[in-house]
Amino acid sequence: MELNAENYYTNEADISYCSASQFKNFFGEYGCEARALAELKGEVERTVSDDMLLGSFVDCMLLEPDKEEQFKEEHPEMYAKTGPTKGMLKSNFQRGIQMVSKAKADEKFMKYLAGDTQMILTGNLFGVPIKVKMDSCNGKRITDLKTVASIRKKVWTTAHGYTDFITANDYILQMAIYQEIYFQNFGKKLPCYIAALSKEPVTDIEIIQIPDNLMHERIYGNEFAPGIAAELETLAKLKAGEAEPVPCGHCEYCLSKKKIAHPISLEELRGVIE
Repeated sequence: MELNAENYYTNEADISYCSASQFKNFFGEYGCEARALAELKGEVERTVSDDMLLGSFVDCMLLEPDKEEQFKEEHPEMYAKTGPTKGMLKSNFQRGIQMVSKAKADEKFMKYLAGDTQMILTGNLFGVPIKVKMDSCNGKRITDLKTVASIRKKVWTTAHGYTDFITANDYILQMAIYQEIYFQNFGKKLPCYIAALSKEPVTDIEIIQIPDNLMHERIYGNEFAPGIAAELETLAKLKAGEAEPVPCGHCEYCLSKKKIAHPISLEELRGVIE
């Protein structure tokens, strides 16, 4: 299918193509094969948190400000419906205004967001169709806008222990896929950057370049870690009904399906405590 802004996020597009976010939804730090497949089949809706809504607001205001009214119509839950603040962002989303103001006041930050925004491209990795929607690309670099709890505080992950927010959220893979799919379409490998805004009381701001070697290794692997070929093969089989999804056992979807099989020992409990 041919992708555009209207159908990019549809289930039909997600079934036809894999994306970085879909890959992470299946196999990432917070992923679950069982939940992700149920979402694709329309058996369960993906939860949209306040943090995700806040990020969407910042994305709209910085990348597509002409669509502010459309965004407001699509996300009425973010705006007050009555009283003196009617039509204004609710208090838990107000920090988004500060984040947008901080970004717009920084010339260098806005320079890295300049270019074609929300660019949609398709390609192929290891025989699997891939789709990307890049926040900003000007033919010289690719930039992705991220809103994060903190740019500098360490984040705990099961795979890496305490690490930076980019590694914790596997943004290296996301940017690697962007770079590769752009290369497949235009024959150029562009440098990739994260434009980060923090959600702290005083917004922190940074432009961070992702090293090319880390992006290449994240897709194709190295002597210490495999790439993503095997996982993409599994994902294709899951979509085709040729494999059974593995439940993570602790997300809300898995808990909703949980039934006691047998008692566990105290040692087992200690092993699964977060």
